[in-house]
Amino acid sequence: MTGTERADEARYSGHDEQIRHRFDWAETSPSEAVSRVVSVASNRGVTAVEPLYESVDLGAVDQLLQSTSSDKFELTFVHDGFRICVQRDGKVVATPVDE
Repeated sequence: MTGTERADEARYSGHDEQIRHRFDWAETSPSEAVSRVVSVASNRGVTAVEPLYESVDLGAVDQLLQSTSSDKFELTFVHDGFRICVQRDGKVVATPVDE
């Protein structure tokens, strides 16, 4: 999502209740992208989402995804009731975790 895109433009796949969106890491940090996608997936504002730093090291997430040269690299973790998959190519997917 660029500055002109809205958070609700992330796509609902309808399959597995996934929310997905592709970002440009030059414009949006991976940690900010995760917060935006979880916000859409949970139907809450970005400020109402559990702080990402409670689940992962923000600096490590950003550095790993912005500095890795392999497009096949991905990072998966659980945050605020969602399994988050962040890929090097900019794709972020949030899937609800069964409790």
